[in-house]
Amino acid sequence: MLRELANVHSAFARWNEQGYKPAEWNQPFCSMPPQVNELAAQFARHPKQPIVGRERGYSLSAWNGREDEVYGAFFSVFAGDSNQWGSNPFPNSVSIDLPRRSAENADLINGSGMRAILLAIVAGWEPDAAEIKPWKFYDLPPGEHLPTFRTGWMSYVGPRYAPLVTPMPAAIAESVPGGDLLMLATREPFDVSNAAHMAGAAAIQHALELIQSMVPQPNATWRLGGSAPEKVRFQLLSLGYSGGKRFELAVNRVMGSSKRYSLLLDDLRPVAP
Repeated sequence: MLRELANVHSAFARWNEQGYKPAEWNQPFCSMPPQVNELAAQFARHPKQPIVGRERGYSLSAWNGREDEVYGAFFSVFAGDSNQWGSNPFPNSVSIDLPRRSAENADLINGSGMRAILLAIVAGWEPDAAEIKPWKFYDLPPGEHLPTFRTGWMSYVGPRYAPLVTPMPAAIAESVPGGDLLMLATREPFDVSNAAHMAGAAAIQHALELIQSMVPQPNATWRLGGSAPEKVRFQLLSLGYSGGKRFELAVNRVMGSSKRYSLLLDDLRPVAP
């Protein structure tokens, strides 16, 4: 990811450690281009404390050494964390915080620049989903959670789910090599006060509705029914795409041993705790 980001813009040519003192935050995070053994050592030094019954994986972050509001940026990575926030069931995630758009950074904060940043993350992590959204795009009431698959300026859906998404006419859809799907609300700099931009974002969210329930929380209890071979209650262990609307599941039965199923999406239904 860092190698691809460096090719997008010179603001991403270096990354520093984050810390509380200048001696800490001016230390290089890694060499550029990064080496695999360096990054592996970084993750090994930043384990998250486990909680009962769940691994927490690793977390780390770095900033680009720019203290200005023109190109200052930082990224955060959570890897192998099975206890992320309630609205995010994915164990691996990466986020990049960028400065607000201004005349001085218009060469980066624009449609093509944001698209390149998003695809750089995709190339490095091969995620199921990713999005670029403006600051405060989601203004939710207390207690409400973000959807699993989210709209914004741009939304990416990986090959596991992309065949199941039908883009709406109000959004711009692009096929990405490998079976991925990229949807854009606009190619212009996104403006929440622009009705056309917001309509494009709404169209993306609508297109994502079908797959919202396809990634259950890791600790959720589900039931197989309909045309599935039998009705059981189980804890989800893994979910893999097999093509069309059929998924492979590895499950741990609540009463019984582990078992594998192949079933249609319509056969998978959540049940109350």
